[in-house]
Amino acid sequence: MNAPKAFLKFSDKENFLQRIIHVYQKAGIKDIIIVLSPQIESDINKQDYEGVRFVVNPKPERGRMSSLKTGLQLVENGYVLIQNVDSPFVTVDCIKLLLEAGTSADYIVPVYRGDGGHPVLLSNNVVKHIIDMESDDFKLNGMLKAFNRAVIEVNDEGVLVNINTPVDYEKYFLNGEVNFD
Repeated sequence: MNAPKAFLKFSDKENFLQRIIHVYQKAGIKDIIIVLSPQIESDINKQDYEGVRFVVNPKPERGRMSSLKTGLQLVENGYVLIQNVDSPFVTVDCIKLLLEAGTSADYIVPVYRGDGGHPVLLSNNVVKHIIDMESDDFKLNGMLKAFNRAVIEVNDEGVLVNINTPVDYEKYFLNGEVNFD
């Protein structure tokens, strides 16, 4: 992307990270943990992110699961929403739907037109299992197959969108405005 995804412009007022945090706060989430790579830690002005805990993944070269485990180690008992910074279209409604279904399965996925997306709600059982795994070399969706899954049907294409390339960014942020056409 030629820049950290967290700092990509979502709107005139927010970057991706700010947008995601604000949506979670509007949904009533009080404990937000952000896992950073050492490369962007110094670029974060933590005063701009009130009510958020930041933790640095000391070994980002180990991949995404290493970051997930780093953040999950700070979580106390209960269900946990996990969110990728490159999926900035999360909505308050989606978060609330996931939380309302919270005890119905080991993990819950929002589904749009048959495809699962983000965020994903993990139970305490799944969180403990991930933390206890010795290796960071696993794919979350493969590991989750051993657990009871529930889905929440949403009418929200945004749960499927990941911004991974400049072409993706241009597709969804044409002329500085979010575009789902």
